[in-house]
Amino acid sequence: MRDNRLEQIRKVWTDIFPDYPFNYEFLDDKYNNQYRKELTTGRLIKFFSFICLILSIIGVWGVSSSIVIRKTKEIGIRKVNGAKVRNILLMLNVSFLRWCIIAFLLATPVALYIVGKWFENYVYKTNISWWIFILAGLIVGFIVLITVTVQSWRTARRNPVEALRYE
Repeated sequence: MRDNRLEQIRKVWTDIFPDYPFNYEFLDDKYNNQYRKELTTGRLIKFFSFICLILSIIGVWGVSSSIVIRKTKEIGIRKVNGAKVRNILLMLNVSFLRWCIIAFLLATPVALYIVGKWFENYVYKTNISWWIFILAGLIVGFIVLITVTVQSWRTARRNPVEALRYE
């Protein structure tokens, strides 16, 4: 149906202006070409964000593993003295959450500045809502909490005799 109308328009054009070629462009194609760069940039940002998320989880896992190994004897002594598993998990998670909060407080102004500069390229500007940063911080905190808790849980559930045997 689109081709039929296009042929009718072409016929009328050649009847009225036989010396001029019939050149046309669809508006949706023009908009798609105009925003192709932004679509590609969006896909790249999503891809690299996923890669960064995986690498950061691996990094938190490695650091928490190192700290848990270093504090194995301390955890064993605490368990012998009556500490519960939740107390040990709280002890290990608080230090990671502190660093997570510090990183959030440092990264938020930088991200706000970068996104603000990026939005200056558009004709219709929008404001960046504060809840987006809070949501991102909560998601990152949750991921760190889960990662550290899984690593710490295994050590906190072990028999304290194993940690103190070679002391």
